[in-house]
Amino acid sequence: MATVRRNGWRPRSTLYMNAVSYESTRVEMKPTDSNINLSNMRITKTFCVDETSTTPTNATYGLDYMDAVSLDQVMLQHHADIQHVHAMKIDVETFEIQVMNGSLYFLCNRRVDLIVMEILFLKSQYYKGPCQFDKMQDRLERMGFDILDITLTVNFTGIPLDNFTSNDVVFVQRFKDKPPGVRLRGSPNNPCEGFELRSNDERNLAGVW
Repeated sequence: MATVRRNGWRPRSTLYMNAVSYESTRVEMKPTDSNINLSNMRITKTFCVDETSTTPTNATYGLDYMDAVSLDQVMLQHHADIQHVHAMKIDVETFEIQVMNGSLYFLCNRRVDLIVMEILFLKSQYYKGPCQFDKMQDRLERMGFDILDITLTVNFTGIPLDNFTSNDVVFVQRFKDKPPGVRLRGSPNNPCEGFELRSNDERNLAGVW
C-alpha cells in the first residue's frame, strides 16, 4: 500500500488481499529465503504443486495461510465493465501457470495487449511441479500472443522455455481489434473453446469468493 501511495496510484487502484490461483481455495505459503516478508513468500501447497492444503488447528511457525481467488473471479465479479487491459504483470514465485489457468475466461473475452511474466524459476532446473509451461505457451500463442524478452527485441515464440535467454518475458497480442474468443470463434483448434462469452451468466462462472 505504501508503494501505491508513493506513486500516486491510489485514486485508480484497487487492492485485494488474496493470493491468486486457478480457483477459490486456501493455500499454504512459506518464505523463499530468510528475509521473511509477504512479498517473497511462495505458495507451496495446492493443486499442481502438492496435495490440497488444509489449515491445521495450530498454525505452523514459518508458514502462512491465505485464501486464493482467480483472476477470472476478480475481473468478472468486480470489474466486468473493463473490456480492454493494456498490461498485466504476473510475478508469483513459480505459480504463474496456475494464475494463467484461472484467467482463461477473461483472456478469451477481453482485449489484453501485454502480459509481463517472470519465468526464471519455471525452467526445468528450478521447477519440479507438474504444471506445464509449454501447454500455457501453446494456448497463448494460438490466442495470438508473441513471446518477447523484456526489451521487446528477442522473439521466443515457438522456442522451448529452457532456451529462453531472459528471466522475464512479455506476451504481446498481435491482434488488437477483437478478443481471441470473438476472433477465433468457429475456427479449428480454437484455444478459447469452452471459455466463450455468455450473455448473462459471467458472474456464475466466476464462482464464489
